[in-house]
Amino acid sequence: MKKLIALFALAMLTMTAWAARTVTLDFTLQGYDNQHEVSELTIDGVTVAFDKGTNSITPKYYTSGNAVRLYAGGTLTVSAAEAITGITFTYGSGDGSNEITCDVGTFESPTWTGEANEVVFTVGGTSGNRRFSKVEVTLGDGPVDPVDEEDVNIIFALQGYENAQNLDGKTLTVDGVTIDFAKALGQTPPAYYNTGNAVRLYTGNRMTVTVPSGKLITKIVFTYDSGSFSSGCVDVGEINNKTWTGEATSIVFTNMTSSQVRVASMLITLEDESEHPSLPLPVCDPADGTEFTDSLVVTITSPTEGAIINYIVNDGPMIAAPSPVTIVIYDFALIMGYAEKDGVYSGPFTATYYKVAPEGGVETLAAANALEDNSEFTFNGDAVVTVCWNGSVYLRDASGYGQIANVEDTFENGQVLNQGWSATKTSDDGWVKYIDAANLSASDQTDLELAAAQKLTGAVDESMINAYVYVENVHKGFVPIRVIPLPDGTTITLTGTGNQPATGDYNIYGIIWKVNGALVFEPVAWQKYVEPEPEFLRGDVNDDGNVKINDVTALINYLLSGDATGINLKAADCNQDGGVKIGDVSALINYLLNGSWD
Repeated sequence: MKKLIALFALAMLTMTAWAARTVTLDFTLQGYDNQHEVSELTIDGVTVAFDKGTNSITPKYYTSGNAVRLYAGGTLTVSAAEAITGITFTYGSGDGSNEITCDVGTFESPTWTGEANEVVFTVGGTSGNRRFSKVEVTLGDGPVDPVDEEDVNIIFALQGYENAQNLDGKTLTVDGVTIDFAKALGQTPPAYYNTGNAVRLYTGNRMTVTVPSGKLITKIVFTYDSGSFSSGCVDVGEINNKTWTGEATSIVFTNMTSSQVRVASMLITLEDESEHPSLPLPVCDPADGTEFTDSLVVTITSPTEGAIINYIVNDGPMIAAPSPVTIVIYDFALIMGYAEKDGVYSGPFTATYYKVAPEGGVETLAAANALEDNSEFTFNGDAVVTVCWNGSVYLRDASGYGQIANVEDTFENGQVLNQGWSATKTSDDGWVKYIDAANLSASDQTDLELAAAQKLTGAVDESMINAYVYVENVHKGFVPIRVIPLPDGTTITLTGTGNQPATGDYNIYGIIWKVNGALVFEPVAWQKYVEPEPEFLRGDVNDDGNVKINDVTALINYLLSGDATGINLKAADCNQDGGVKIGDVSALINYLLNGSWD
């Protein structure tokens, strides 16, 4: 969950800094496909060129790690007409350890300092690679005053917390810096413990750091008792284990790991916001905290014309798109991101949207079926599509079955409908149908097990009206079938005799209807019946129901004589290589000695 906010580099000489502008060449925002060959990228007069050098492998961008991979012996050249006074690399995940050298200036990874119009970096070693996600180049042209910085050190052991104190919904303010704690729904709340003198953030817990107006957070150094934040745990900027860097007035740290993150202290570096030009925040419409019942269209707009919106939804990938951005959501959504134009960034924005059940209505098909005829209702439960047939959608949930009639759209077997659809309940002699349905749509959830056709083995009753079922191994002769025999000796009548297949044995799939007071079977599909493979016990060569030393004797006798009388050849294939050979004797003996086929 990588969010990229530009970090303005300042070249300092004793107490004097150079007026500078920073150009960011971010390879993750260039729309490269996986394994796209990258030779050169130019932005705002700065060029970064890749060359394979002495290696045979061409530099390429990989979506795994979101970086350009430069292999041992390859070169990266940064050039500009203006004087380059600083270069900072951001490495992709899985980065190697090859030494990087430069032809001019001083390089202490990830930062180069000096003054030049061109700097050539070479990846050392004979194998391996380095992975470059972003290159930030500082161009300087005159003296200015250095940036004022101040540090706020927050040590949780000094805040007067009691042991095991619950911090959910609590706020801590130190020297103007505010920290808000919150738990995820249904999760253990954050708490302070004397053991380790640390705040424990459990899975899903959030810690929001906010600074006063006019200030920017540019760096946070964490001291952990255990665990650590990773790149997917922060909504803005970048974090590498103990250190967060970026520019923000508010940062949300979320524990996205399965273990605790225990924070003992935070050293927060602040700078004056006036030293850092920025774009205004994007605006989300509808506003943060909006509730919805079915689906919601969210528009994100930057007040800056031509800006790019970089955003993520929940724990999805980072997406970059021109403003305005339109997103359709169907469930709970946490949207985070920022705007960018020409290397200038906005602060981070966060908007949360909550799906809620519509007021009133019913939550089960049984409850809908029990309504008075001509009752209008809203369905707030989870109904699974079993089959679409002749303009109707047949449903099932844990309580029973339903049928939505006269539906133009089609749905796939197993899809779960979004809650909030409405209809009118009608019935004819106990056969319930829902008509005049509205707001029908499929969610991204499926339940293939509940949607599967149920095997009919005996007489049906009215509780199975609208059920999707099948009858196994029905023989179809030359005369059309009118009645299907069931295994318990009862029968069920087909609704019609047209469109029946040729003679043969079939599994017949269909729906239970009620017509003229009788329960009938409406066929949907005829599937050729295939005799199942007989079950056998591996190693039971003599087919007596057990695996014993007698089976070894039977197997050896068969291999010597070739007489298969009384021999189960499928069970005799003990090593399951498709044949019966001497290797099966070894496999069987090993099984009898060890009690395992492994």
